[in-house]
Amino acid sequence: MTNIRLKLAELYELEGDSPVPQPGTGDIERLVMNRYGFLPQPLIVVVEGDEVLLSFPEESAAAQAEAKRLTERAEKFEAGFTSAAGAQGVCSVYWGTNLVGLLDERVASAGLSTYQFQLPDTYTNGVFRLGFRLDGYTATQSSLTLTNVVTGFFGITNPPALTVTGGTNNGPALVTLTGPTNFYSLLQSSTDLTNWSPVATLVNSNGVVQFSDMSATNQVRRFYRAVVP
Repeated sequence: MTNIRLKLAELYELEGDSPVPQPGTGDIERLVMNRYGFLPQPLIVVVEGDEVLLSFPEESAAAQAEAKRLTERAEKFEAGFTSAAGAQGVCSVYWGTNLVGLLDERVASAGLSTYQFQLPDTYTNGVFRLGFRLDGYTATQSSLTLTNVVTGFFGITNPPALTVTGGTNNGPALVTLTGPTNFYSLLQSSTDLTNWSPVATLVNSNGVVQFSDMSATNQVRRFYRAVVP
């Protein structure tokens, strides 16, 4: 189970000596949803004085496996519209007969941009058809440059994981990052799970890297996350 303890005043965004209401479970769920943009399910809410303890299960092995599977079925390419002014073309991207993505000239950036679309299933050996269709919707002809087309695996199979020890009044927090080698990870910290600040850039050369966060000394509460560019 994952446990997060928050002050009720923080959830209500109260300042100074404003009185803190005593909310019910439904009120807490609405506050969590409004503030963090998500609501874990199932969520256990326990109000303890001026604090609330939120408990929810960690992501299941099945959900993790599905997330990994989705990273292994994608297509990526670079494309850029080269039309004259006034053109409004749309490029449709197909995998077989399945429409997997659209490129709209009206909102596309100038020059080449990298695009990645998820395939409709997981594929191994065989012959498959990747198609592109360019349609124009004004009298000005649309044209498109397409290059560096790749299908298959993108991303990492074992996302980074963090463990934190220490961080009490007696010393700094020791952050241990495990994950894929030869990746840079941006270590970020937060006191409220909403506002995140960069702490350090970690270079993982052998699968495990450690960092002592001296700024965590005397911190009452501090959360960490690692972001892989």
